[in-house]
Amino acid sequence: MSYVDGVQGKTLEVKSAEFEVTIPIGVSYVGAFDGLRAIYTKSKNNRLRWIRDWLTFHVEEHGVNAALIYDNGSTDYAPEDVLDLMTGVQGLEAGVVVSWPYKFGPQAGPSGRFDSDFFEYVVGSDAQRRFLGSSSGVIHADVDELVLTGDGRSVFEHLNDSKTGYLRYHGSVVEGTPTNTNFNQEDFSFQDFGYVDPQKALSTPKWSCLPGRLPSNVQWRTHSIHGMTTAIYSGVIHRHFYAVSTGWKFRRSATGLAKDWWAIDQPIADALQRHL
Repeated sequence: MSYVDGVQGKTLEVKSAEFEVTIPIGVSYVGAFDGLRAIYTKSKNNRLRWIRDWLTFHVEEHGVNAALIYDNGSTDYAPEDVLDLMTGVQGLEAGVVVSWPYKFGPQAGPSGRFDSDFFEYVVGSDAQRRFLGSSSGVIHADVDELVLTGDGRSVFEHLNDSKTGYLRYHGSVVEGTPTNTNFNQEDFSFQDFGYVDPQKALSTPKWSCLPGRLPSNVQWRTHSIHGMTTAIYSGVIHRHFYAVSTGWKFRRSATGLAKDWWAIDQPIADALQRHL
Protein backbone atom coordinates (compact mmCIF):
# COMPACT_ATOMS: atom_id res chain seq x y z
CA MET A 1 0.00 0.00 0.00
CA SER A 2 1.29 3.47 -0.72
CA TYR A 3 0.36 7.14 -0.62
CA VAL A 4 1.33 9.24 -3.65
CA ASP A 5 1.88 12.96 -3.12
CA GLY A 6 3.46 14.60 -6.14
CA VAL A 7 5.66 12.96 -8.77
CA GLN A 8 9.23 13.05 -9.99
CA GLY A 9 10.61 12.16 -13.40
CA LYS A 10 11.78 13.44 -16.71
CA THR A 11 10.23 16.44 -18.41
CA LEU A 12 8.44 17.07 -21.68
CA GLU A 13 9.17 20.35 -23.43
CA VAL A 14 6.62 21.81 -25.81
CA LYS A 15 7.77 24.70 -27.99
CA SER A 16 5.92 26.76 -30.56
CA ALA A 17 6.04 30.25 -32.02
CA GLU A 18 3.51 31.39 -29.40
CA PHE A 19 4.70 29.69 -26.21
CA GLU A 20 7.14 27.31 -24.57
CA VAL A 21 6.31 25.02 -21.68
CA THR A 22 8.11 22.31 -19.72
CA ILE A 23 5.92 19.57 -18.26
CA PRO A 24 7.15 17.00 -15.71
CA ILE A 25 6.39 13.40 -16.64
CA GLY A 26 4.90 11.47 -13.74
CA VAL A 27 6.28 8.23 -12.39
CA SER A 28 4.50 5.10 -13.61
CA TYR A 29 3.01 2.82 -10.98
CA VAL A 30 1.55 0.32 -13.45
CA GLY A 31 3.70 -2.46 -12.04
CA ALA A 32 2.03 -2.16 -8.64
CA PHE A 33 -1.27 -3.35 -10.15
CA ASP A 34 0.11 -5.83 -12.69
CA GLY A 35 -2.29 -8.77 -13.02
CA LEU A 36 -4.58 -7.60 -10.20
CA ARG A 37 -8.34 -7.05 -10.16
CA ALA A 38 -8.75 -3.39 -9.26
CA ILE A 39 -11.44 -0.90 -8.35
CA TYR A 40 -10.91 2.83 -8.60
CA THR A 41 -12.74 6.01 -7.65
CA LYS A 42 -12.41 9.62 -6.56
CA SER A 43 -13.54 10.69 -3.09
CA LYS A 44 -13.82 13.77 -0.90
CA ASN A 45 -14.83 13.50 2.77
CA ASN A 46 -16.78 10.28 2.29
CA ARG A 47 -17.02 8.71 5.72
CA LEU A 48 -14.24 6.22 6.34
CA ARG A 49 -16.78 3.56 7.24
CA TRP A 50 -18.42 3.96 3.84
CA ILE A 51 -15.07 3.54 2.08
CA ARG A 52 -14.24 0.46 4.17
CA ASP A 53 -17.63 -1.15 3.50
CA TRP A 54 -17.42 -0.25 -0.21
CA LEU A 55 -14.04 -1.95 -0.49
CA THR A 56 -15.10 -4.98 1.56
CA PHE A 57 -18.18 -5.52 -0.58
CA HIS A 58 -16.29 -5.52 -3.85
CA VAL A 59 -13.46 -7.66 -2.48
CA GLU A 60 -15.86 -10.33 -1.28
CA GLU A 61 -18.49 -10.12 -4.03
CA HIS A 62 -16.19 -9.84 -7.05
CA GLY A 63 -12.71 -10.85 -5.93
CA VAL A 64 -11.25 -7.35 -6.16
CA ASN A 65 -7.73 -7.43 -4.72
CA ALA A 66 -6.45 -3.93 -5.47
CA ALA A 67 -7.79 -0.40 -5.02
CA LEU A 68 -6.93 3.06 -6.33
CA ILE A 69 -8.53 6.08 -4.63
CA TYR A 70 -8.06 9.70 -5.67
CA ASP A 71 -8.55 11.85 -2.57
CA ASN A 72 -9.93 15.18 -3.81
CA GLY A 73 -8.73 17.39 -0.96
CA SER A 74 -10.62 15.84 1.95
CA THR A 75 -10.74 18.04 5.05
CA ASP A 76 -12.24 15.53 7.52
CA TYR A 77 -9.13 13.32 7.42
CA ALA A 78 -5.80 12.93 5.63
CA PRO A 79 -5.08 10.68 2.61
CA GLU A 80 -2.91 8.59 4.94
CA ASP A 81 -6.02 7.78 6.97
CA VAL A 82 -7.66 6.31 3.87
CA LEU A 83 -4.51 4.29 3.26
CA ASP A 84 -4.55 2.95 6.83
CA LEU A 85 -8.15 1.90 6.30
CA MET A 86 -7.25 0.09 3.06
CA THR A 87 -4.50 -1.91 4.74
CA GLY A 88 -7.09 -3.30 7.13
CA VAL A 89 -9.39 -4.67 4.40
CA GLN A 90 -8.74 -8.39 4.19
CA GLY A 91 -8.16 -9.53 0.61
CA LEU A 92 -6.62 -6.31 -0.70
CA GLU A 93 -3.12 -7.06 -1.98
CA ALA A 94 -2.31 -3.59 -3.31
CA GLY A 95 -3.66 -0.11 -2.83
CA VAL A 96 -2.75 3.47 -3.63
CA VAL A 97 -4.22 6.74 -2.40
CA VAL A 98 -3.40 9.66 -4.70
CA SER A 99 -3.52 13.17 -3.28
CA TRP A 100 -5.65 14.99 -5.87
CA PRO A 101 -6.44 18.42 -4.36
CA TYR A 102 -7.77 20.02 -7.53
CA LYS A 103 -11.04 21.89 -8.00
CA PHE A 104 -13.87 19.72 -9.21
CA GLY A 105 -15.23 22.53 -11.36
CA PRO A 106 -18.57 24.36 -11.51
CA GLN A 107 -21.92 22.60 -11.77
CA ALA A 108 -24.05 24.56 -14.22
CA GLY A 109 -27.32 24.44 -16.11
CA PRO A 110 -30.66 22.99 -14.97
CA SER A 111 -30.11 20.95 -11.77
CA GLY A 112 -26.38 21.29 -12.30
CA ARG A 113 -26.47 18.69 -15.03
CA PHE A 114 -23.66 20.28 -17.07
CA ASP A 115 -20.78 18.73 -15.15
CA SER A 116 -17.19 19.87 -15.46
CA ASP A 117 -16.12 16.61 -17.02
CA PHE A 118 -12.53 17.72 -17.53
CA PHE A 119 -11.79 16.88 -13.88
CA GLU A 120 -13.17 13.36 -14.11
CA TYR A 121 -11.65 12.69 -17.53
CA VAL A 122 -8.20 13.55 -16.20
CA VAL A 123 -8.73 11.23 -13.22
CA GLY A 124 -9.75 8.46 -15.62
CA SER A 125 -6.79 8.99 -17.90
CA ASP A 126 -4.38 9.09 -14.95
CA ALA A 127 -5.80 5.83 -13.61
CA GLN A 128 -5.65 4.26 -17.06
CA ARG A 129 -2.12 5.29 -18.05
CA ARG A 130 -0.28 5.68 -14.75
CA PHE A 131 -1.69 2.90 -12.56
CA LEU A 132 -4.11 0.32 -13.95
CA GLY A 133 -2.99 -0.31 -17.52
CA SER A 134 -1.66 -3.80 -16.81
CA SER A 135 -4.23 -4.87 -14.23
CA SER A 136 -6.24 -7.95 -15.17
CA GLY A 137 -9.56 -6.15 -14.66
CA VAL A 138 -10.99 -2.83 -13.47
CA ILE A 139 -14.27 -1.76 -11.87
CA HIS A 140 -15.08 1.95 -11.95
CA ALA A 141 -17.59 2.94 -9.25
CA ASP A 142 -18.24 5.82 -6.88
CA VAL A 143 -18.16 5.21 -3.12
CA ASP A 144 -21.99 5.34 -3.03
CA GLU A 145 -22.27 2.60 -5.69
CA LEU A 146 -22.15 -1.17 -5.26
CA VAL A 147 -21.80 -3.34 -8.37
CA LEU A 148 -23.94 -6.49 -8.53
CA THR A 149 -24.48 -9.08 -11.24
CA GLY A 150 -27.77 -10.78 -11.92
CA ASP A 151 -26.48 -14.36 -11.74
CA GLY A 152 -24.17 -14.24 -8.73
CA ARG A 153 -20.97 -14.50 -10.74
CA SER A 154 -18.34 -11.80 -10.42
CA VAL A 155 -18.25 -8.90 -12.84
CA PHE A 156 -14.83 -10.15 -13.96
CA GLU A 157 -16.35 -13.47 -15.05
CA HIS A 158 -18.88 -11.52 -17.10
CA LEU A 159 -16.03 -9.48 -18.60
CA ASN A 160 -14.13 -12.63 -19.52
CA ASP A 161 -17.21 -13.89 -21.37
CA SER A 162 -17.76 -10.59 -23.20
CA LYS A 163 -16.69 -9.98 -26.79
CA THR A 164 -14.76 -6.79 -26.12
CA GLY A 165 -13.59 -6.94 -22.49
CA TYR A 166 -15.80 -3.95 -21.68
CA LEU A 167 -19.20 -3.77 -20.00
CA ARG A 168 -21.31 -0.66 -19.50
CA TYR A 169 -24.36 -1.05 -17.26
CA HIS A 170 -27.12 1.00 -15.68
CA GLY A 171 -27.61 1.76 -12.02
CA SER A 172 -30.64 1.37 -9.78
CA VAL A 173 -31.30 3.98 -7.08
CA VAL A 174 -31.56 2.64 -3.53
CA GLU A 175 -33.76 5.18 -1.77
CA GLY A 176 -32.56 7.26 1.16
CA THR A 177 -35.28 6.06 3.51
CA PRO A 178 -33.79 3.60 6.01
CA THR A 179 -35.08 0.05 6.26
CA ASN A 180 -33.30 -0.37 9.59
CA THR A 181 -35.57 0.50 12.53
CA ASN A 182 -32.47 1.17 14.66
CA PHE A 183 -31.09 3.66 12.18
CA ASN A 184 -28.31 5.87 13.54
CA GLN A 185 -27.88 9.13 11.62
CA GLU A 186 -24.33 9.49 12.95
CA ASP A 187 -23.14 6.01 12.02
CA PHE A 188 -24.86 4.40 9.05
CA SER A 189 -23.83 2.61 5.89
CA PHE A 190 -25.19 0.62 2.96
CA GLN A 191 -26.88 -2.11 4.98
CA ASP A 192 -29.28 0.45 6.51
CA PHE A 193 -31.04 0.90 3.15
CA GLY A 194 -32.80 -1.29 0.63
CA TYR A 195 -35.94 0.37 -0.75
CA VAL A 196 -36.26 0.87 -4.50
CA ASP A 197 -38.95 2.67 -6.45
CA PRO A 198 -40.03 0.41 -9.36
CA GLN A 199 -41.40 3.47 -11.15
CA LYS A 200 -38.11 5.35 -11.09
CA ALA A 201 -35.87 5.38 -14.15
CA LEU A 202 -32.50 3.66 -13.94
CA SER A 203 -29.59 5.92 -13.03
CA THR A 204 -26.53 6.83 -15.09
CA PRO A 205 -24.30 4.00 -16.30
CA LYS A 206 -20.91 2.93 -14.99
CA TRP A 207 -18.48 0.42 -16.44
CA SER A 208 -15.89 -2.30 -15.91
CA CYS A 209 -13.18 -3.50 -18.27
CA LEU A 210 -10.25 -5.81 -18.97
CA PRO A 211 -7.51 -3.31 -19.89
CA GLY A 212 -5.43 -5.84 -21.81
CA ARG A 213 -8.26 -6.43 -24.30
CA LEU A 214 -8.96 -2.78 -25.07
CA PRO A 215 -7.44 -0.75 -27.93
CA SER A 216 -4.63 1.55 -26.85
CA ASN A 217 -6.35 4.73 -28.05
CA VAL A 218 -9.49 4.59 -25.87
CA GLN A 219 -10.12 6.96 -22.96
CA TRP A 220 -11.59 6.06 -19.57
CA ARG A 221 -14.36 8.49 -18.72
CA THR A 222 -17.02 8.81 -16.03
CA HIS A 223 -19.91 6.88 -17.52
CA SER A 224 -18.24 5.14 -20.46
CA ILE A 225 -14.96 4.38 -22.16
CA HIS A 226 -14.62 6.66 -25.16
CA GLY A 227 -13.86 4.66 -28.27
CA MET A 228 -15.78 1.56 -27.16
CA THR A 229 -19.34 0.55 -27.91
CA THR A 230 -21.88 2.30 -25.67
CA ALA A 231 -24.45 -0.52 -25.63
CA ILE A 232 -25.89 -1.27 -22.17
CA TYR A 233 -25.25 -4.72 -20.70
CA SER A 234 -28.20 -6.09 -18.73
CA GLY A 235 -26.32 -8.72 -16.74
CA VAL A 236 -24.96 -6.14 -14.29
CA ILE A 237 -26.72 -3.30 -12.45
CA HIS A 238 -24.88 -1.15 -9.94
CA ARG A 239 -26.84 0.05 -6.91
CA HIS A 240 -26.62 3.79 -6.28
CA PHE A 241 -27.25 4.44 -2.58
CA TYR A 242 -28.88 7.86 -2.43
CA ALA A 243 -28.16 8.60 1.23
CA VAL A 244 -24.55 7.39 1.32
CA SER A 245 -23.37 10.90 0.54
CA THR A 246 -22.01 14.01 2.20
CA GLY A 247 -24.48 16.10 0.20
CA TRP A 248 -21.69 18.07 -1.47
CA LYS A 249 -23.75 18.71 -4.61
CA PHE A 250 -27.25 18.80 -3.11
CA ARG A 251 -28.88 17.55 0.09
CA ARG A 252 -29.07 13.75 0.14
CA SER A 253 -29.59 12.92 3.81
CA ALA A 254 -31.40 9.83 5.05
CA THR A 255 -34.98 11.01 5.62
CA GLY A 256 -38.59 10.32 4.79
CA LEU A 257 -41.05 7.45 4.90
CA ALA A 258 -41.29 4.57 2.48
CA LYS A 259 -43.94 4.90 -0.22
CA ASP A 260 -46.62 2.23 -0.55
CA TRP A 261 -45.39 1.12 -3.96
CA TRP A 262 -41.73 0.80 -3.01
CA ALA A 263 -40.15 -2.63 -2.73
CA ILE A 264 -37.09 -4.13 -1.09
CA ASP A 265 -34.23 -4.78 -3.51
CA GLN A 266 -33.75 -8.36 -2.31
CA PRO A 267 -30.60 -9.21 -4.32
CA ILE A 268 -28.63 -6.29 -2.87
CA ALA A 269 -30.12 -6.89 0.58
CA ASP A 270 -28.93 -10.50 0.44
CA ALA A 271 -25.49 -9.44 -0.79
CA LEU A 272 -25.14 -6.91 2.02
CA GLN A 273 -26.17 -9.58 4.52
CA ARG A 274 -23.39 -11.83 3.21
CA HIS A 275 -20.64 -9.23 3.29
CA LEU A 276 -21.43 -6.50 5.83
